[in-house]
Amino acid sequence: MDPERWARLKGLFEAAVEMPADERAAAVAAARAEDPQLGDELAALLAHDPEPTVGMPAALVAEAPPALPTRIDRYRILEEIGHGGMGRVFLAERADGAFRQRLAIKVLHAGVWAGEDVRRRFVAERQILARLTHPAIARLIDGGTAASGEPYLAMEYVEGKPIDDYCRDAGLDVDAVLRLVLRVCAAVESAHRSLVVHRDLKPSNILVTADGLPKLLDFGIAKLLDPELAGEVAVQTRHGHAPLTPRYAAPEQVRGEPVTVATDVYSLGVVLYELLTGESPYRVSSRDPLSFARAVVEQEPTPPSTAASRTGTSSTQPSGAATVTRALGRRLSADLDAIVLKALRKESEGRYGSMAELAADLERYLDGLPVEARRGSRLYRFGKLLRRRAVPLAAAAAFVALVVAFGVDRQLQLRRTAAERDRAQRVTEFLVDLFEQSDPSEARGNTVTVREALDRGAARIDRELQAQPATRATLLDAVGRVYHNLGLYGRSGELLARAAELRRRHGTSAELAETLFHLARSQQVAGDLAGAAKTFQESAALWRA
Repeated sequence: MDPERWARLKGLFEAAVEMPADERAAAVAAARAEDPQLGDELAALLAHDPEPTVGMPAALVAEAPPALPTRIDRYRILEEIGHGGMGRVFLAERADGAFRQRLAIKVLHAGVWAGEDVRRRFVAERQILARLTHPAIARLIDGGTAASGEPYLAMEYVEGKPIDDYCRDAGLDVDAVLRLVLRVCAAVESAHRSLVVHRDLKPSNILVTADGLPKLLDFGIAKLLDPELAGEVAVQTRHGHAPLTPRYAAPEQVRGEPVTVATDVYSLGVVLYELLTGESPYRVSSRDPLSFARAVVEQEPTPPSTAASRTGTSSTQPSGAATVTRALGRRLSADLDAIVLKALRKESEGRYGSMAELAADLERYLDGLPVEARRGSRLYRFGKLLRRRAVPLAAAAAFVALVVAFGVDRQLQLRRTAAERDRAQRVTEFLVDLFEQSDPSEARGNTVTVREALDRGAARIDRELQAQPATRATLLDAVGRVYHNLGLYGRSGELLARAAELRRRHGTSAELAETLFHLARSQQVAGDLAGAAKTFQESAALWRA
C-alpha cells in the first residue's frame, strides 16, 4: 500500500474508532461510496476493534442481543458460550433422547446470513471441517438449518483454556511449551495434508484441555488450497479482502497476497513467540489493528531471547509467558531464536516449508541436536555433539578430531570453491554472451526481445554444455526462473524440470531442493495443483534429509 493511501486509511480508522456503532457503519458506507476498496479495508480493520462489529446494518448492531433460544433443530440449548459480529455459539445437548452428548452449536446472525458471501463461506466451512480428522482438531458432528432459517454447525464441545492462559496458569517451562506447540504443529500439518490452510491461528483458536491436550478450533476463514475439492461452495476471496487478525496475520495476508501453508507457519510462529516471551514480536505504539498490520509488514521482530531478558519472570510479565530465565544459555538461546525468527520471515519462501519442518527443528532443539534454522556451521554442530557426549569424549580426542576435521574440510572447501568458481565463470560468460545479442550493435539492426534472447539461450544450453551437466543445470534453473518472472509458466516448468533431472544425478540435495521449489511454484501458477503438491513435498523432504 502506498504511503498516501496508508495515511488516508489510518485517518479514517482513527476517526471511526471513536464513533458509536451506528456512526461507524455510516463512516464505512461513506468510505465505500468514495472508494469501494478503501471502504472494505476500513471495515476489515474495524471488525477487529473490541467495539460492535462494522459491516452489519446499523439497526442490527444497535438492537439488544436476541433472547437465548431453547432449542435448535434436535438440540436443546443450555447456555451461550460465545458471540461476535457474525454469529453466536451455544452449549447444547441432544434433545431427542437418542443419546447423551454435549456439543457446541454455531449459528449465524439472521442479518449476516442474508449476505451471499457469508452464506457460501459458512457452507464451505462445514465442508472443510468434514474433511478434517485429527484428535487435536475439534471435529464436526452435525449440521443443518434452524427453524428460523439460519444454518448451524454442531461441533465437538471443547472445555479448555486458550493456549496462552493455559501455559501461564500451569507455569510451563520452555521445554513443556515447545512440546505443547509440537502437538499443535501435528494438528495443523494434518489440515495441510487435506489441503486446508487455517489462516487464523491465534491463542483463542487453540484451546488446551485440563489434561494438557490442545484442540484447534474455528476454520471459519480457512482456505482450500485446491478450490475444486469444495465443489460449488468454494469461496473465492477477493484480492486484498481476505479476513484476518492483524496481530497474528502473515505479511502476505496484510498485503492481500495469496496464502500458502507458510502463512500458518508464520501465525504459529507469532503464537510461539508470545508464549516464550509474553509479548508481541513487534513494538507498536498502540494496540489498534492498523498499527499491528503496518508493523507486520515493516518491522523485523526482536530475537525472543532479547525480549525474554526484558520481561524476565517479573510479576508484570504479560499473560501467557512461559517461565523464561536469564540462565538460558547463549547457544541454546541462539538456537531457539533462529527457529522462531525463521518462522517469522517476511517472505514466505524463507520460512519453514511446512509445519512438519518446523516441528522437526523444535524436536532437534529439545533433543540437543543442531537445528536446521542454523544450518551451515560445522563448528556449531560439533559443539552440539560435544555437549551431548561430554563424558565419553576426552579433551585430547576432541582436539585431534577437530584438527583432522578442519584439515579435511579445508581441502574439500578448496575443491568445491574451485569447481564453483569455474562454474560461475562459465555461467557468467554464457549469460553475458546471450544478452549481448540484444545489443543493437550486435543484432545487425534488428530488435531482439528478452523472450527471443531466452529462447536462443535455452537452445544453446543443451548444444554447447553437454560435457558440463552441473553448469547446464545451473543455467536451465536460471533461465527457467526468468521465464517464470515473465509469466511464461509452461516454458518455465519445462526448463526447471530438466534442471531438476540433471541435479538428481550431478547436483547437491540443497540445489535439487531449491530447483524443485521453483518448479512447484511454476506448476502451481500454471494450474497443475496435484503436481505442485507432489513437488513441494519432495523439496521439503530433501531439506529435512
